[in-house]
Amino acid sequence: MICFFWIGWASAAWSHSGAAMGGAAMGGAAMGSVAMGDDGSAAWRGELLARHIQVYRDPSRQLGIVEIEALPPEQWQSAPTYLNFGFSSDTIWLRLDLRAPLPEEPHLWLQRSNMKHVCLFSPAVGGWRKHCEGASEPLAQSYFLSPDLVFPLQPGSSRHYLSINTANLVFLPLRLESARSFQQAIQRKQLIDMLILGALLATLLFNLLLFLRLQIPAYLYYVCFICTNAAFLFGFLFGYNRLLPQFWFDILFGLAYPLNIFTTLFLLESMLGFIPFKTEDQLAYRILRGAQILFLLLLLLTFSPNASLLITAV
Repeated sequence: MICFFWIGWASAAWSHSGAAMGGAAMGGAAMGSVAMGDDGSAAWRGELLARHIQVYRDPSRQLGIVEIEALPPEQWQSAPTYLNFGFSSDTIWLRLDLRAPLPEEPHLWLQRSNMKHVCLFSPAVGGWRKHCEGASEPLAQSYFLSPDLVFPLQPGSSRHYLSINTANLVFLPLRLESARSFQQAIQRKQLIDMLILGALLATLLFNLLLFLRLQIPAYLYYVCFICTNAAFLFGFLFGYNRLLPQFWFDILFGLAYPLNIFTTLFLLESMLGFIPFKTEDQLAYRILRGAQILFLLLLLLTFSPNASLLITAV
């Protein structure tokens, strides 16, 4: 059953990479290509999109769009190929210079990215129009009822600014899609998510029945492992907490790191129950118990006032 669950986890990671959603080939070749949408328009992603992006890091987190627009050109840097900035507490500004031909009704799509605060600045009469999305923003003001962050772009405008504020890992799987291609990709992604959820529920019910029939605690620990892992996947990593009422949204977002640690603890405990340790296997038993103690200590650290700083440092 453990192998069966990790198949579901691998499927989640696969959909997270965007391969299933865009119909692109996996690996570096897909990241550097122009994919054609279902309506015949070019979809920009990966290396192609990164070539049109420049980056500025603001350690003070205080600069606004006026100061950013006035920065001299030498302070802007080329964007990394896959827009992976690691853990950062800086405000990261992206300057997007997009040139034709663009997808029809272009949408800037930030996939599987549970960022706290992301704002798009688009040209407007007399200045810039600001629209914010993210984990700290109410879903009611979003353009789409989706866990992903989506920004429709104005036709004809070429320069946009994107500001990212978060204390998490800053990985930006950006794509530029046409409206039709975006809607179809979202439907495919949600279908994959529901298949993963169905596999998790089937595994959970099967192991729960085994526990009720055999009364072996390892099956109950495995059920707890599936529950906490599903809550982390769908409540944080996949961003579905944005679809919940504010009360439950705050709970799931605040418990993201503890849920991840509980998942590991329950998995280790179920392994200790499933694996028949013999006298000569005491070293392996002690290693698993030691790992549990380490994760318990890490769990205590997550509830400290400086939890986000400690986790970021790790």
